[in-house]
Amino acid sequence: MVQMKKMNNMISDEKYLIILASRKTMNEKIKNEIKEIVEKDIDWELVLKYSYRNKVTALVFYNIENVAGENIIPNYLKKLLSDYRYCNVLRNNTKLEELKKIVSILEQKNVKVLPVKGAYMIDNIYCDRSVRITNDMDVLIRKKDISIIEKTMENLGYTNGFYNTDAGDIELPSSVKRMLYKTKMYNLIPFTKIVDREMGNVVTLDFSFAMDFNLDTTPVEELINQSKMVHGIWRCAPELYFIHMCCHHYREASHVAWFKIGSDLNLIKFCDVRELVLQKMDEKAKENAIEFAKKYGLEKAIYFTLYYLKAIYNDGYEDELMKKLNIENNDFIFEYSDGRETMKRKKEFWNSFFDENNKDEITQESKYEELMV
Repeated sequence: MVQMKKMNNMISDEKYLIILASRKTMNEKIKNEIKEIVEKDIDWELVLKYSYRNKVTALVFYNIENVAGENIIPNYLKKLLSDYRYCNVLRNNTKLEELKKIVSILEQKNVKVLPVKGAYMIDNIYCDRSVRITNDMDVLIRKKDISIIEKTMENLGYTNGFYNTDAGDIELPSSVKRMLYKTKMYNLIPFTKIVDREMGNVVTLDFSFAMDFNLDTTPVEELINQSKMVHGIWRCAPELYFIHMCCHHYREASHVAWFKIGSDLNLIKFCDVRELVLQKMDEKAKENAIEFAKKYGLEKAIYFTLYYLKAIYNDGYEDELMKKLNIENNDFIFEYSDGRETMKRKKEFWNSFFDENNKDEITQESKYEELMV
């Protein structure tokens, strides 16, 4: 297993800097390492490129400036980063305001929708709308509420479809894609709306009713049943967010469809889980997470996420939790499926994070490739 203390001998200074700075909670040792690296002859364009690939650009440069001073950043990047953060605030404001309105309307219809991932993390973990980007607003729902949700979203001006950046319009799914979503997927076709805003003029909501392709709805239903309304948004216990994020990360890292779009592995996913654990989860919450995973057969997803958290951050809690999962053979953490067979990753661990994407792992077309591209 890769350890943090050895990592800087395995990868470039630019990549190691991104690993160090892709976190919100950090100790003095990490801060000192950041200072040491930025005093070297750093290729800042590579830092920008690799951090963007991993969706941690704003967070990484925010931490570098706070630790080493803003003058360490080249002038040509400062304006770019300032604009990037400002635009990120505007985009997040638009999405979160729209989400809160939808939650309120559906709550009046006795429908709970539980915001997860970025929709929860931005305000409750990062507490800064400039440093955590998000694309879709992800929420969990009960499958029995789908018809009410579909009608409500239609009334609010949303369309079942995917935003086409090149065309600047919403692309409707084919009949084949609609059928595949209806029969094979754990979520609905996204609901998308173009809104009249200067920035963040596209809002997309992704409604999920199951954790993975097994389509077992009971874990999600339990998360929703345990949630409570707080300041106009449904929230659940930290360990339940933990469970969902682990399942989400494992699902995307173990299916070839996400290799196609460069989303099988990226640092923001693991940064999210790390911060949730360090900020919100005490020992009892960790025990509850293990019990929940065992109850619903989600041990592999939890183990997978903890394994990579150990490799990336090595905060000290990971081994104990992995041991409690009673996993005897962990070969699955290096494997992925194309819908027909299981294969093993060929690339070295760190290259998978920093290469443009991992399409070169693919040996044949995915059975459900058309769902994701």
